[in-house]
Amino acid sequence: MLFLGSNIGNYDPDCAAAFLQQARAALRPGDALLLGKFLGGLTTLAVALVALWLIVLGAGLLLLGLPPRGVEVARGLGFLVVAIAYGGVWLAVAMLFSVIFRSTATSALCSLGVWLFFTILWPLIALKDPDLYTLPI
Repeated sequence: MLFLGSNIGNYDPDCAAAFLQQARAALRPGDALLLGKFLGGLTTLAVALVALWLIVLGAGLLLLGLPPRGVEVARGLGFLVVAIAYGGVWLAVAMLFSVIFRSTATSALCSLGVWLFFTILWPLIALKDPDLYTLPI
């Protein structure tokens, strides 16, 4: 069985326990239950990025009239994989904060704050102290 989305978190504890007991009763030996809030979000992100990548690839083909070479397609696929992984990291951070803080606004602001810290402030701090980027040998 596969549940993509946040269904159990919306139940009160008694209903969630009853739901899991019913799901367990429906499983046969060797079956597995996968609860995929993260997997659902990452799949949605991946589908959106792949669609955008295909649109850009198709628009480039139509506008230029030249098919991309293998190196260019490989570079684009590599960028696509890195973009999905990067989005997955920040999706996991956002889910972590949504578990820690019950308020939606607080978890969103904390996630945004961590992202801003690592995107804007960390490079500025690293410029002041170059030892942050060098490894001791």
